[in-house]
Amino acid sequence: MTSDVIRHPEAAILYGLGTVLVAGARGARRAAHRLDAWLEARRHSADARAALSEMSDRELRDIGLDRADIREVVKGGSPRAVDLRFCHPSAV
Repeated sequence: MTSDVIRHPEAAILYGLGTVLVAGARGARRAAHRLDAWLEARRHSADARAALSEMSDRELRDIGLDRADIREVVKGGSPRAVDLRFCHPSAV
């Protein structure tokens, strides 16, 4: 679109519609990027859950986890960090 003055009302309406459509397209693009990032994070979580679930109890213990910890770890948390605060007062 140009910076020329639009003289006819019909053309001004079409120009306004174009402006609205461009803004809508930008919003749709941002939403698509957010959706893509969210779906990718879910895929990584599912992969991590599958990998941890396939491990034996001994392998999980070797890395300081048990089966009950898998859900928290997949969400990005560390259940041991909370436990350490209560076991070791100097860790606070």
